[in-house]
Amino acid sequence: MRRVRRPIVLLLAGVAAAAAPAAQAGWSPVARVAGSARAGTPAVATDARGDVAVGWFRLGHQRATTALRVAVRRGPQGRFATHTLLHGTGIALTGLALALDERGELTVAWVQRGALGGLELQGPTGIRAAFRTAGGRWSVARRVSTISPFTSALPHLVARPDRHVLLTFNAGIPSAPGVGYAWRRPGRIFGRVRSLQTGSRPRGYFLGGFDTGVDAAGRVYVAGVRRCDSGAGVAEVHVARRGHARLGPRRVLARGAARDLRLVVQPSDGATAAWLTAGCSTTELLPGAVRSSRVTAGGRSAAPPVTVAPAPATQLSLSGGASGTAELAWTTFGPTAPDGVVQIARMDAGGAWTAPLGPPDGWVSLAADAGGDQLVADLPPANLGFPSRVAVRTPDGAVTPSPLRPRFVTTAATALPAGRGIAAATATARGVRVTSWRP
Repeated sequence: MRRVRRPIVLLLAGVAAAAAPAAQAGWSPVARVAGSARAGTPAVATDARGDVAVGWFRLGHQRATTALRVAVRRGPQGRFATHTLLHGTGIALTGLALALDERGELTVAWVQRGALGGLELQGPTGIRAAFRTAGGRWSVARRVSTISPFTSALPHLVARPDRHVLLTFNAGIPSAPGVGYAWRRPGRIFGRVRSLQTGSRPRGYFLGGFDTGVDAAGRVYVAGVRRCDSGAGVAEVHVARRGHARLGPRRVLARGAARDLRLVVQPSDGATAAWLTAGCSTTELLPGAVRSSRVTAGGRSAAPPVTVAPAPATQLSLSGGASGTAELAWTTFGPTAPDGVVQIARMDAGGAWTAPLGPPDGWVSLAADAGGDQLVADLPPANLGFPSRVAVRTPDGAVTPSPLRPRFVTTAATALPAGRGIAAATATARGVRVTSWRP
């Protein structure tokens, strides 16, 4: 089987509320963040007022000293203030996640392993977290939980409208044998870790896809694929409806081989999930048909999955749109397209998907805010290399290119459940550069 190229993506985050303070419409000038030289791929978050937070890992000259730094900009016209959250020798950091609540309190979580002994990292591997209040005070970094050293933890953070923050991750420990989760309130550390499970038994890790989202009512959706390396995998979604409630019950989206599960939450009408009908591989991206299912508000039921594209596909992405719509993008390979061809399908408010087609305007959506503004990227020739431009496409179809010039970066996205606005960041040789969009 042909080994395909890994997806090309940008790191971004989106959203600002309708009640945000007035600011000039369009993209902000690109800001270079102080102290971000030799930064790895950044993580980004935005809140309801146009604040932006960006974090990154920094590797020292001797490749033995590591730092975790976070910069926060208050308001769309503010300046970034950089804070060194962690600085150490002989430690390994990965899995950085950020979330800003609607008043500007920031939560940061990451995976940490240390210390260096000989040629191997020793000591416990754990999820650590810290927070920054809206007034600018940082907490002490604390360990939330240990994790199995053989687990890809993949931490995710999501902030609800009531400012409660949920952390989910692959744990693999006695108190959370599969997926674990913990809540925190504003100004407080995370509470105890619970196990995401069905009935009384855990069902393995989310290694075939792991995604989260929140709706306007504060319901948090957590979706993933367990046992993706076998034909008996399960794509599923769990929902927390209020308070520090347990996540559940589980709604099964599909059984059988599944990978690259993606989830978008409509502000008031449930969620849409999409995935590839393919198993996991450590050596290649196995192609599969594109399938999708809709989950009703609160996770009370999941519709039977539908096939969006039967031809083998890979490099799947899913983003929201205006009025409960969504857009899927993927790459197909074949005898007439050995370098790959990008196709898209769009879902209307009733849940019906269009037939696959090439992007009619030449842009592919990567993420969207709750108002339907989409962050899009142009297609490189023959699907090779990296996009040269990113832009915002508004619900009326207008495209406004950003001043950011992305190169050699990877992608992720997040959004709060109300309002409009997008932020994008990329790491360059001179440091992290950030720009934000406001309608």
